[in-house]
Amino acid sequence: MPHLNLKHVRYQFGSATAIDDVHLSIERGEFVSLLGPSGCGKSTTLRLLAGFLVPQSGAIELNGTVIADPHRNVTPERRNMALIFQSYAVWPHMTVYENVAYGLGIRGIRGAEAAKRVREIMEVVGIAHLAQRYPHTMSGGQQQRVALARALVVRPEVLLLDEPLSNLDAALRAEMRYEIRRIHETLGMTSVYVTHDQLEALMLSDRIAVMNNGRLEQVGTPQEVFEQPASPFVAAFIGHWNCMAAYCDDSGQLILHEEGTMVSRPALEWRGDVVVAVPVDRIDLRRNNEFGSLGSERLQIEGVITRVCYFGRQTEYRFRSVRGGMELRIELTSDMHYRVGEHVFASIDPHVCRLLRKGYAQPFFDETAASVEALDNRMPLPPTTAPYHQ
Repeated sequence: MPHLNLKHVRYQFGSATAIDDVHLSIERGEFVSLLGPSGCGKSTTLRLLAGFLVPQSGAIELNGTVIADPHRNVTPERRNMALIFQSYAVWPHMTVYENVAYGLGIRGIRGAEAAKRVREIMEVVGIAHLAQRYPHTMSGGQQQRVALARALVVRPEVLLLDEPLSNLDAALRAEMRYEIRRIHETLGMTSVYVTHDQLEALMLSDRIAVMNNGRLEQVGTPQEVFEQPASPFVAAFIGHWNCMAAYCDDSGQLILHEEGTMVSRPALEWRGDVVVAVPVDRIDLRRNNEFGSLGSERLQIEGVITRVCYFGRQTEYRFRSVRGGMELRIELTSDMHYRVGEHVFASIDPHVCRLLRKGYAQPFFDETAASVEALDNRMPLPPTTAPYHQ
C-alpha cells in the first residue's frame, strides 16, 4: 500500500485549472520531487497534500485512509505532516532552541522529553552549537537548518518542502542539498520536495514527477527522466536535450522541418508531426566537413557558432544552421575550441536520439518500431496539453 496517494486530483482557481487529474503514489520513506516551471501546479499540489486546499475532485490518501476529497478534509494539524516554506519563517525573538521546541510545546510535549527530542534533532541537523543564538545572528543556511529542525522535531510522517533553498546563494544551496538528502536517509521519512531546479531534483530524489500545465508529464527515477524523457516538454525542460521539429511522411521517412533534411533510419509507423530529441553532449563539431568517414547514416548540418560559454571542464556552444536557422545547444569537453561567428559542421548519430510525440517516446533507432496502438498499451502516459515550442 502506498504511504501517500493522490488519486485523480483536480483543483481550479476560478476558471483556471491548477491541477488536472493528477495521479501519484508515493511509497513510505521515498523522496519524490515535484519538478516544473513556475505556474505548473507543483506548489498547489503541495498545499493540497498539507491540507491548506481541498481537492475539487479525486482524493488524497494517507496509509490507505482518505484525508481529503470534495466532501471531507482532515485539517493540517491532524495530518502529521510538516511543511517547510521558501522563507525560513523562524521566530526572530526566540533562540534556536526555543524555535525548534516550539512545535512540541503546542502538542503538549514539555520537560525532559522535549529537551531530549530537541537535542537529538539539532545534532542530526547540525545546529547543536547554535542553541542559544538568535536568528538575526545567523546565515541563511543556518536559519534554514533551524526551520528544518523545527519541522522534524515533531516526528511527522511526511515532510513537505516548498522550494526551501531558493533564497540561498549557490554555495549554500549545494551544501544544503547534501544535508537534506543526508537527513532524509538518516530519519527515513517520506519526503515531497517542490523545485523548479533540475539539478536539485536529480541530486535529491528517488523519483521525479515532472509537471506541466497542472498535469504529470512523466514520473520516474532521475536517470529515467534525464536519459529517457517521455515527451518534448520533459526533454526541453530537463535541459539535456535539443528538440528538433520533424515530420514523418506517408512512406515512414523522417524530415526535419527547419532543414528540409531527410533523416536516415528505418521506416517509422508513426505519421505526422514528431520531435527528434538529441542529447546536448552527443553532437560532434568540426571546422571542415570531415564526417563522411563516420558513416553515411549520420545527420550532418552546416552552421555557425553564435555563442560560447565556458564552464571549466565543459564548454557550451550555441549553433545556428545555415540552411534553416535551426538552433542547437552543444556541450563539448574536447580540446577543440571554437569562436563566435566560426563556420562549422555538426554531426548527429541517430542511435543517440529519441523520437517523441505527445507523451510517448521510443528509441530513435529501433529496428522494430512499434505502432501507435502498441505504444498506447506499453506506455500509458498522460499526453501533454502544451504545444511544442522550438
